[in-house]
Amino acid sequence: MKIANQNWQSYFCCWQNHLIHQNLFLIGHTAWQGYLEAGAGVVVCDVTETISPAMDWKTDSVAFNLNYIPARDVTAYCQIIALPKDAMTVLESAIEEYNPTQEIILLLTGNGELDVNWLQNLRVAPAACYEQVQRRWAEFQPQANN
Repeated sequence: MKIANQNWQSYFCCWQNHLIHQNLFLIGHTAWQGYLEAGAGVVVCDVTETISPAMDWKTDSVAFNLNYIPARDVTAYCQIIALPKDAMTVLESAIEEYNPTQEIILLLTGNGELDVNWLQNLRVAPAACYEQVQRRWAEFQPQANN
């Protein structure tokens, strides 16, 4: 698994890209809060339901859990989820190299798949995502959208 150094926002062929695009503020909020509390690390997004190929990303949403794993705990976490060794090496290297003020390392699981993303060239920095979510917290809660 190789993490491409490219702007992911321009590619919308996979459910992972749609989910990231739809939830970037929450992902950025989790990344910045985790960075402030524990330093560099990875955001883990576990999708908790099956994603249908017919899903309309303009109107539908997907249930997921977000967590932050500090760099010091990534190896142990990767062993727990049985991440292949080559992917773990790439992930650890990315965490050492990324700029937490402008980029996010995201480990996304769902539909029986595992995807590692190095989110670069973000239009909204993680700190700005954090500020927006804090200010508009009710908008980002699932029950507020019902």
